[in-house]
Amino acid sequence: VVDLSGGKLAAKEYRARISQLKDALEEIRDYNWLTSKTHMLPKEKMQDIAQKALKGDSK
Repeated sequence: VVDLSGGKLAAKEYRARISQLKDALEEIRDYNWLTSKTHMLPKEKMQDIAQKALKGDSK
């Protein structure tokens, strides 16, 4: 059984979360591009950005 009573709110939060993940990915991609194609963002920094997005923290 799936509870859809909060469906609209859940969908809204889900879209917001996806938006935040997209922003995080763009942040990582922009950083990587700016620091040249060979020098990648440190793994820790990528994880930090991703964790913030997953938790829903705003920048």
